[in-house]
Amino acid sequence: MSPWCSSPVHRILQHDNVENLTPIQVLRELSCGAAQLKLYLIVDLIELVHCSPNQILDCPDVGYYLYNTQVVLDRCGTLVARYRKKHLFLEAGITAGDESDATAVFTTDFGVTFTLQVH
Repeated sequence: MSPWCSSPVHRILQHDNVENLTPIQVLRELSCGAAQLKLYLIVDLIELVHCSPNQILDCPDVGYYLYNTQVVLDRCGTLVARYRKKHLFLEAGITAGDESDATAVFTTDFGVTFTLQVH
């Protein structure tokens, strides 16, 4: 067992056809990799969030929002931070994030606090 993790990684998923991975499978693969290698992993993703134009006034006609998102996985593979980019530059079709900046801050097990934001 890793000195940083409360429980060991249960399994590493194996895939023959990576083009058919679902978003949750991709995150699981990244999580398992971070835990197996015992390192912090910061990943840029395009996050798709479904919405209903009938229920949400600003929902796009296509029925989903796209966000330019960064996620941080710790040495155990745990998601410790997520940041949806707020200040977009030439990113057509991407929705600006509106969450608290606190979601972008994380402290490592070696005592350093980081943020995913660029000011």
